[in-house]
Amino acid sequence: MKHEHFNRKSSGGYSQKGNLVYNGGFEDSERLQGWVANEGVDFFCAPEEISHQGLAAARLGFISNYAFLYQDVSGIFPGCYYQLNCYLIAGSNLGNAPLWITLRYLDINKRDLGLAIEIMIEQFTLSNTSYSGFLNITSLPAPHSARYARIAFETDTSDSGGHVDLDDVSLVSL
Repeated sequence: MKHEHFNRKSSGGYSQKGNLVYNGGFEDSERLQGWVANEGVDFFCAPEEISHQGLAAARLGFISNYAFLYQDVSGIFPGCYYQLNCYLIAGSNLGNAPLWITLRYLDINKRDLGLAIEIMIEQFTLSNTSYSGFLNITSLPAPHSARYARIAFETDTSDSGGHVDLDDVSLVSL
């Protein structure tokens, strides 16, 4: 099957194909550029550590127990479906703490229009030797007034489980 560069929107316009996430691999010289993060989020550079691809990845829950990382992705078109992809690995042999991944649609003023994807990665379910890939398709199309999507990752390592490493986050229209 041949893939076209553009996907027709229900409104008659076109949405651009390709990854809409800026710096999803954390390879930018300012590793967390494009992302909003609290003090529980850091990054690391390979070869000392394992990244999925490239030389860097984000580390959640290592410096501080509670980690929250998000990006408001622009270029969202009403009526389109989206696929959120990311790669995760437990950061140590302690296994992973629970991790919540969400994608919420936002309007032009970045007001919340509702949840599109919610995933809970349960404690101790990630490998600490290889990355696990997660591909998630929105079950409903983007709402009429959607212009952004907020992709968020959240974990708390204070109860038990270790930190989580995150790499190669992407959001593509289908």
